[in-house]
Amino acid sequence: MPLRTALTLHPAAPDFPSIQVRSARLEDQPPEARGPAPTWINIPDIAVSAAILPVGVDSRKESMQIPNDVRLVGWYRFGSTPSRPGSTVLVAHVDSARQGAGVFFLLQDLPIGARITVRLADNSLARYRVVGRRSYPKADLPRETFTRSGRSRLVLITCGGGFDATTRHYTNNVVVFAVPDRR
Repeated sequence: MPLRTALTLHPAAPDFPSIQVRSARLEDQPPEARGPAPTWINIPDIAVSAAILPVGVDSRKESMQIPNDVRLVGWYRFGSTPSRPGSTVLVAHVDSARQGAGVFFLLQDLPIGARITVRLADNSLARYRVVGRRSYPKADLPRETFTRSGRSRLVLITCGGGFDATTRHYTNNVVVFAVPDRR
């Protein structure tokens, strides 16, 4: 009993430090100090001109959210922003049975060297040049795709590979890698 009395008598005493408690869930974390968010993407080689919306994590699927509208691109808001260290990850649908071809329908055909322009919330532009394109089984998408450190890069992701009629999902992800274009 004396311990209970001691805790009851002194919880607001000035000698006790205040400890702030925060959620450990990724989606509850405040955004880091970083540059302006991406708002629009242009990829002339595959006729892409689309709005970008911030997305997070779909806790039911344990995966990154993707905008429902196939005409929109999602920016993984827990990652980097353009021109900052790490990967700025943008994701969009390849297609939809109800909506047709998606923004990234031709992403698998984007040539190495193609130019990409991303408009930011402050109306500045980030320019990129494609340096690589890979296809990964969905379960094997490398963790480094979402890095928040290292050299700045743009990563574009959509579905690809074969279509599984039973699950109604594509088997792979098409991933395009681009680096800042200094010209």
